[in-house]
Amino acid sequence: MSQPMPSKTDNTFLSTLTPNAAVADFGAEAIYDDDADRPMGARMRHRPSGFILDVLRMQSVPQVFLWVNTAPPSQRGEPHTCEHLLLGKGRRGRAHASLEEMSLGESSAFTMQTKTCYHIHTASGSEVFFGLLESQLHALVHPDFSDEEIRREVCHLGPVTDPATGTVTLEEKGTVYSEMISTYEHPWTFLSNELGLLLYGEDHPLARDSGGRPDAIRTMTPDHLRRFHGDAYRISNMGMILCLPDEVSLEEGIEKVSGILERVEPDARTAGDPATADDRLPEPIPAAAGTTRSGTYPSHNPDAPSELVFAFAPISDLEPEEAGLLGLFVANLASGETSILHSRFVDSAQRVIETGASAAFGWVDDSCGHSVHIGLRNVDRDTTEREKADQVATIVRAEIERIASLPGDSDELAEFNKRGRGRLIQSRRAARHFLNTPPGFGYRSAGAGWMAHLDELRKIGGFRRSLAMKAIHDRLELLLAASRGNAWRDRLRRWGLVGVAPYAVSVCPDPRLLEKERIEKENRLQSARVELDARFEAEGEDSLRLFREEYDLRSDEIDSSAESIEMPRFVDDPPMTIDDHLQYSCRSICGVPTVESVFDHMSGATVGLAFRLDRVSQRRRFIVSSLASLLLDVGVIDNGKPISHTEMTEALRREIWGLVAYYSSSSSTSRVELVIKGAGTRPDENERAMHWLRLGLFHPDWRAENLSRIRDVIDGDLAATRATPRGAEEGWVGGVELSWRRQSDPLQLGLNSYAAQTYDLLRLRWLLRDDPGGVADFVRELGEVGEPSRESLTELLASLTEEGQAGESGRWAAGAQALDARGRAMLREACDDLGYCMTESPDASLALDWGEICATIATELCTPPANGLRELEEALAEIRHRDNLRLFTVGDEPSLTAIEQPISAIIGELTEGPSAVHEHSGAPHIVARLRARGANEEDSHPLHIGVVNASTSTGVIVHTAPCGRYADLGRDQLLDFLATRLYGGGGAHSLFMKTWSAGLAYSNGLRDRPAEGRLAYYAERCPDLAQTIRFVIAELSTADPDPSLAEYAVAQTFSESRAGAHYSLRGEAMAADLTDGRLPGQVRAYRKAILRLRDELGPPALLAELKARIEGACARVLPGLGDAPPPAGACYVVIGPESQMESYETYLKSTDANARLHRVHPRDFWITGR
Repeated sequence: MSQPMPSKTDNTFLSTLTPNAAVADFGAEAIYDDDADRPMGARMRHRPSGFILDVLRMQSVPQVFLWVNTAPPSQRGEPHTCEHLLLGKGRRGRAHASLEEMSLGESSAFTMQTKTCYHIHTASGSEVFFGLLESQLHALVHPDFSDEEIRREVCHLGPVTDPATGTVTLEEKGTVYSEMISTYEHPWTFLSNELGLLLYGEDHPLARDSGGRPDAIRTMTPDHLRRFHGDAYRISNMGMILCLPDEVSLEEGIEKVSGILERVEPDARTAGDPATADDRLPEPIPAAAGTTRSGTYPSHNPDAPSELVFAFAPISDLEPEEAGLLGLFVANLASGETSILHSRFVDSAQRVIETGASAAFGWVDDSCGHSVHIGLRNVDRDTTEREKADQVATIVRAEIERIASLPGDSDELAEFNKRGRGRLIQSRRAARHFLNTPPGFGYRSAGAGWMAHLDELRKIGGFRRSLAMKAIHDRLELLLAASRGNAWRDRLRRWGLVGVAPYAVSVCPDPRLLEKERIEKENRLQSARVELDARFEAEGEDSLRLFREEYDLRSDEIDSSAESIEMPRFVDDPPMTIDDHLQYSCRSICGVPTVESVFDHMSGATVGLAFRLDRVSQRRRFIVSSLASLLLDVGVIDNGKPISHTEMTEALRREIWGLVAYYSSSSSTSRVELVIKGAGTRPDENERAMHWLRLGLFHPDWRAENLSRIRDVIDGDLAATRATPRGAEEGWVGGVELSWRRQSDPLQLGLNSYAAQTYDLLRLRWLLRDDPGGVADFVRELGEVGEPSRESLTELLASLTEEGQAGESGRWAAGAQALDARGRAMLREACDDLGYCMTESPDASLALDWGEICATIATELCTPPANGLRELEEALAEIRHRDNLRLFTVGDEPSLTAIEQPISAIIGELTEGPSAVHEHSGAPHIVARLRARGANEEDSHPLHIGVVNASTSTGVIVHTAPCGRYADLGRDQLLDFLATRLYGGGGAHSLFMKTWSAGLAYSNGLRDRPAEGRLAYYAERCPDLAQTIRFVIAELSTADPDPSLAEYAVAQTFSESRAGAHYSLRGEAMAADLTDGRLPGQVRAYRKAILRLRDELGPPALLAELKARIEGACARVLPGLGDAPPPAGACYVVIGPESQMESYETYLKSTDANARLHRVHPRDFWITGR
């Protein structure tokens, strides 16, 4: 995509810049050119301090990305702790948090290994933006938090009082600590820590955990943190990327930042180049080649997937061109499904060893030198054992050495280089797209891509720097296109990838770890109780009571300081819709409703086709679970000629920007869709994108001859879905709540619940398998073993792959051995699935579930694969109707005009007749399952749901209830909304800040969502669910808001905005809003009504109204607050291990003796009706 013509002012300014040319207190270091070699920005260096300012012209709201060099000095997590503290603690941090809310800013932050990053945008205009930027820098450089606030944020002992008995106990608290406890439950934490130690040496900054190891976090003191902050958070150790729209000239932006830096740190002095801090890290001291490490992570499932990663020692002094070649080599070798190692380890038709891996991957880490990493995801446990891991390493090394030894004129080398050129073309296109897409700073999804990109340009050097990296790409293209010689042979040796054994790190599940950690924690708490007895010269309850009094006094001091912060003014001209400046129109293309969003700054197009999935008949519904993957990931048929997935992927890299298929659904309507989206960055790419989209939609390669690829895709989807609970909570727990709430709709349940998806994928997996003889019957008989226990089933499964078993297990083992080799191999796969499903089922229904899953596998396996392929075709045919389609298009006007003809051609191939809508049953599926397990028949829809996740120690709260929508303009609805927002958001006084400060949750808070008509209370990584909700209720029960909070609540009405997001996302989201009936006019009317209500009442009267409503409005999602019964449609879900469930249920009964927390297990989400 070409960047728009810079403004005349920018052109004049940038064209006059010369090396070191002065602009305010900055000197010019480089000019950034776009893809057409026109200047679009500059790198400036602050002369007094060395601060780096990259300023870019971007047509969006003003946004900034600020980075600080924060290499960790220890394992205590000082960088991570500063990220938590600086913009939310102390008077200055809290004041900034409130200013951000009142300025309608959206921000996020993250800690990397050697940098901490803060980014923000606002849709309130440039003046508000620069004020917010200055406030942020002041808070970062000059914090005023207390030692007690540091202790509370990091790790501390806090008293917990049982309101029923008055008994005081101790608990380990701290937001940083709780977050890292959760982080250390994930396998990748062990892998990354051990790789750092092997590659860099124990005392190297890159071998330390910048987030903090829990055992080391417990030793941090305020002095540790203050020393680190004083060393790192100086203007001379920072830089920023500033993106400005046309309303602010680049020169003016530079001058404003210069003034801000002068006010923030007037005495700033240079102290080393902040841009080259990583280059000055100590030399690595890697371990001996071939060193291996193995470890464990907590999981209730002993057969959960393991991970295996290899790495080579860092390569020093690589020039940018060489680094680019290394990246291309590793991508060809190990990245994605077209890589060599995917074929060797994953592809069922080609793999040379059975590892159980669902994916191969590789990357180059350039933190200190360039270290190559190669890994296999979701491997079997035995693959991580030394002997098998060595076999895998030998294959990896052999492939590298084979490439190095290929003759210069070999066809294989030519194909390898051709694939590298395809990836290079993709990199060129990605760079063009990068330049023409707003970076999205401020959103959680924004990463460090721009920072890394500009640092690469620094390494290349020169005053005129191509943001598209044209020169490097051109040189790489010449190297890969060379017709003579093997360009890799000498380089692979020079890079240390030939003749050297890699490091190997593996991690496996261990069900014993959580219990071990629980015992260690209890021992620490017991030791702390002894210390308190000595300190207070009292014993037991007396010392704990004295400690609580001291703790509460310090809490009051923190709260008093926070309450004295003056609330900033709300902006004068807030945005009146979610995307005020989006140019969109609703039209029709060949009778299909289309939402067209125009961005003049683009020169490409994105086209999305959305098909309703309620056209799929109920008996084929489970096929939907993998339909998106099976459309585009298995290859296509083009004019009768099969194009393999590998060939298709390589063609897509060379020809278009992107082609994806995925699901889109609405939590407030019945909409569940399959979306197929194609995009190009130029006219020729747009046309080819539509060509490939058409092939995927009408001609996926679902032939019997391609079954091995189809099966691999389904197996990969199944492995990824099963791994969902190992990911960040915010990525999946909302789907659990939504699937419970929408359980009467099989489509919503099946696609929002990872557990329901795993069962559907398992069915599809076995539907497309071919029984070699006797396996289906054997598995069916397994399901009839009587009334088995968990122990007996575990023993039985183990026996099926072993010889010489005695007794009942021996009988089954003998039967397994009677199968032929293919049959035994398939039976082992069935046993793996049975073992996984056992861990998802509670003891109360284990026997029934065992029989169910055995019957499912046997039934699907008895169906000929040809029948399964026919079912796939028929399911796709059911949705591929013209009347079942909506379109969204995003791009510049010429591209959208040109793309209309190929879109029309696609529509012309859709079935013209009416599509059939298949109504769902209306039966609450999970409730029926609970009743089968003994739930009260009179409880037609249980209120309190505890979803058991035995592989974690922390808990999550997801409580929702109905609230007013944007269309609801009644006075009561508006006032109730504002009442819930008094303590929402991230202001200094908010529940988020207070709960965070108390160390009782990570991401948390009250969230009223009028777009969905739901009020939510959310809290994740809670050390104890009951403590968290008691704390929140206590805060609200004693709240005494001052008049300024009325305006704060009003400001919350305007917080939702997409103005800073990527262009294509904005267009797609608007189309979805219009489809779901969320009209911009409704949002505008709602926001106007809120302002009108504020003006009519005035702040004192408005606050009085809101105070009277706080309890009633918030009680809808906080059981135990007030006496009102829960509203109809409320849904109270908590997620965590049984210990958390017990604590929370005790709390519920203290508020209502008849309350019951209904345990729900992953298996309960399966849709098993046949």
